[in-house]
Amino acid sequence: ATFYDEHPFDWVEAYPGEERRRVISEPLLRVIDALAADAFVLDVGCGAGRVLSYLGFRGFRCVGLDRSAQAVSIVSQRYRLPGIVADNLRLPLRTGVADLVISDGVLHHTSDPPRAFAENCRAVRTGGLLYLAVYRPGGRYEFLYKYPGAMIRLGLRSGATRWLVHAT
Repeated sequence: ATFYDEHPFDWVEAYPGEERRRVISEPLLRVIDALAADAFVLDVGCGAGRVLSYLGFRGFRCVGLDRSAQAVSIVSQRYRLPGIVADNLRLPLRTGVADLVISDGVLHHTSDPPRAFAENCRAVRTGGLLYLAVYRPGGRYEFLYKYPGAMIRLGLRSGATRWLVHAT
């Protein structure tokens, strides 16, 4: 089990149809908007489907991969999109399978980022694209993890306060 099995960030459901664009970065949207209609896309570290659901909505052939079985289950049930429980250090895919591999905010969470990068590259077909984004040190995600995140993690440790975290 992973942290994301217990906390799969399943808030994406609130964004129907084209509104899903609101939770995707502009650079990634530009890459997606430029894809050929028949492109095959892998979303490595797909979570509960923030990006994958938009890809599916747009009609792309796509598969999500995530270490969290709970996240993959949400993707499969909620969006009827294929998902694979997998670690990005050992992708269970043949070499050169994807037109686009997305690794959005994932690589820096691995125990071996260079190896994860190499695996992502291995999955991209010749002439394909790799979209890789990491959180910059000192940025908003680091702030959110350190400060509100510390309070949330503390609240999740006890059944007496867990309800408050989930309610807010």
